[in-house]
Amino acid sequence: MKDPSTLTNNEDFWESPEAVALYSAEPFFFRGERLAFASCFPDGFVGRRVLDLGCGAGRTTHFLHEMGADVVGVDISRNLIRSARQRALHIDFRIGDAKSLDFDDASFDAVLFSFNGLDYLYPKDRRLKSIREVWRVLRPDGRFIFSHHNLAAFFFGWYKSSRPKKLRFRAKHIINRNAFKNECYLRSLDAGGLMGYYAWPKQVIADVGELGFELMHIYPNSLLLVVLQHSLRTNWFTKLADPWPYYVFCKLPSKPT
Repeated sequence: MKDPSTLTNNEDFWESPEAVALYSAEPFFFRGERLAFASCFPDGFVGRRVLDLGCGAGRTTHFLHEMGADVVGVDISRNLIRSARQRALHIDFRIGDAKSLDFDDASFDAVLFSFNGLDYLYPKDRRLKSIREVWRVLRPDGRFIFSHHNLAAFFFGWYKSSRPKKLRFRAKHIINRNAFKNECYLRSLDAGGLMGYYAWPKQVIADVGELGFELMHIYPNSLLLVVLQHSLRTNWFTKLADPWPYYVFCKLPSKPT
């Protein structure tokens, strides 16, 4: 595999054996994913068409299929899609680029971009183009679900962020003041050390809002944060402390510019 420091758009990593091994987990939902989909479809997934964008080797795609969704898994990596197809021949997996989707307008009830996958679109222009494409392929009132690397958690988070390696990572970027920025790209600890997008929730919400979406919900992955959010009726602690909260946005009727 190429040295991550030589990569310009992260794509080389997704074709590597390391990526296939990393993203070939057994099907499951993170707590934030499960809560997000439950809020979107309280009556279940049957009859719902869902795009699993950046699906990797099919972790969430398989799970959505088992729950009754008409799901399509898309990833830019041929090797990851090959692995996904080998594990689930009955599911529609396709090679595709998130910033130029090969689907008609208003094709899906929901789009999922799980496990911070949106954050690895580098530079930011690729990220914004992808969000515009999500708006295009969603049906009216469709839902966009994704997570992101939360800079606020560098200061206030603990969930999955207290191991020595991650504490050093957080301290480094607090000291060099990257964590005080509204947004930045940092060399990630996970996923082969790729360039990953990190931002405060306010920046993420503003960006996606400007591209034709309205925020509906924010969900944590930590059980403690779930309890706090439910009992106090505020997502304030989630936005501060969860290292990668899940967002649910609703497509607005106005076309993004």
